[in-house]
Amino acid sequence: MTGKLYAPSKDEEDTGRLLTDSAFEIDKQTDSEPETAPPPAKPTPAKDNPTRGTIYFLVFGSLVTLNFFIAKASYERIPELTTWQLMFARSVGTSIILILYVNVDAKKVMYDDVDRESLPSLTFRTL
Repeated sequence: MTGKLYAPSKDEEDTGRLLTDSAFEIDKQTDSEPETAPPPAKPTPAKDNPTRGTIYFLVFGSLVTLNFFIAKASYERIPELTTWQLMFARSVGTSIILILYVNVDAKKVMYDDVDRESLPSLTFRTL
């Protein structure tokens, strides 16, 4: 099959390239996979720190125990306390802890580093 496979378009006539068997051979050669760089090295996994893991586990266990103790004491002191009220109180306490823990440099990150030109649009989007 050495003839044309279809009628050439105007662009193909201008360039003189027709889809023939030889054109398919050229396409096969150019469609081969390009040479690629070797894959990047895998990151080394973090080293285990059993002492730190043990401390985190003990802190977690202590906080869970404290949480159950406070819940039991709250139910005994206020018998008409609902589950939703207790969950709300827990979420408020957790939010306060997160605000104190995470937002140590909140002013620096959220205000000082903001470009002054984009401040009005950021304020509008926030409100």
